[in-house]
Amino acid sequence: MDMKRRLGFLLTVASLPAILSTGEEKEKSAGTGGVDAVPASPYALILEPKFMGAKQFVLLPDSKETGFVPALWDGKELKPYSKAEFRKLEMPWKKFFAKASAETAGKLVNGLKAKFYRDDREIITHAVIESTNPLLASVIASPAFRKKYSAELGTEFFVAIPNRKTMVLFPKTGGSFT
Repeated sequence: MDMKRRLGFLLTVASLPAILSTGEEKEKSAGTGGVDAVPASPYALILEPKFMGAKQFVLLPDSKETGFVPALWDGKELKPYSKAEFRKLEMPWKKFFAKASAETAGKLVNGLKAKFYRDDREIITHAVIESTNPLLASVIASPAFRKKYSAELGTEFFVAIPNRKTMVLFPKTGGSFT
């Protein structure tokens, strides 16, 4: 079984330029808010495979099976919108996505802590982010996510999301998938 299958799915942050450029994230001072300190919002994203059967679904660039689902975040749970509920928002998908990625997912980024793993030459091989917050996977849509980890991993890095509570980040060069 190849590494992409074992890790759920693998994408490069560089493959998300259209997603990452849809909103501007405002700078926040370090340490404000925690991972669980994301207030309720009608603009949230769920990252999931197509077979989960969401009624509203937008594929990730270059993906055939994984995409974003618009959702309501009540501060504790994510609830996917039905087609009728999404229409009631009277908001085009691009605008909804921009608000969800910059506002809701962006607020989670500052509280994330990655554990970096290095080889015997002190080169970063990968980093792991774990959280109980169901919004975790949606941070890949936030411009703040790429900015936060590009200093350590480079401007282009790979993200694997094996489950809803874990993300594994790999530098495009120097990292190891094994």
